[in-house]
Amino acid sequence: MLNVFENVARVVEGLNVRGRTVFVENGGEVYMVVGEAGKIDVNRFVTMDSNRIALVFKSPISRTHLEDYTDFCGALDHIAVERLGIAESVECVDRGGELFARFRKIRVYPVKSLEKSIGSIYGVIAASVATIAKGASSRIASESCSDDECVVWVELAGGG
Repeated sequence: MLNVFENVARVVEGLNVRGRTVFVENGGEVYMVVGEAGKIDVNRFVTMDSNRIALVFKSPISRTHLEDYTDFCGALDHIAVERLGIAESVECVDRGGELFARFRKIRVYPVKSLEKSIGSIYGVIAASVATIAKGASSRIASESCSDDECVVWVELAGGG
């Protein structure tokens, strides 16, 4: 999975696409929209509007991965620890429009180019789960990773 994310980062960097990544749900799938174009069609890889461009990538997380989990924290723990095994544990706080996750004893180490372009794998997973669990688009507000943990803040569109 990390190789796929590294390839996404290369495409974003190679096309010089700017703008924060927004995570949106459509038909049970989560899409990562990178760039600044106006109206986005998730069925198209590239959207151009005037001189602005946006790229659309499908997230590795979809509604089917969450099984019966409806709350953000339970779903995130299930995905990150049980299903993907990318961390030993997850501490989580749900503040409505802001979601906090601390991934402890991480097993996949962040790639700097990936963090700059779309976010770390931990940020992508947290934002994707938030989008599904909360039923709103989201973005990675901030993230910080060290040798053994990653801390991610996710904001929901409209503040929850």
